[in-house]
Amino acid sequence: QYIINDVIDYFGMDVKLSKCSNDEMIVTIELNEEDMFKWAMHYSDHVEILEPQRLREKVIDGLKKVWKCMENNILKGEYK
Repeated sequence: QYIINDVIDYFGMDVKLSKCSNDEMIVTIELNEEDMFKWAMHYSDHVEILEPQRLREKVIDGLKKVWKCMENNILKGEYK
């Protein structure tokens, strides 16, 4: 839930929070899709986009590109 502070810092108080469990919350935000994509990529290890589906798929594709880039760099020996 520590990420909630980051959510409020970034998006302001105009967010809807719904608690799912002790360590999960659903955050509902009306936002420009490109800004949400950038934010989701930055916090990708802490968030999951539920909808809209096209944004969810865009984030998944973005993460696949990051993984492929890292994988290629590891194979080239750039990361040890």
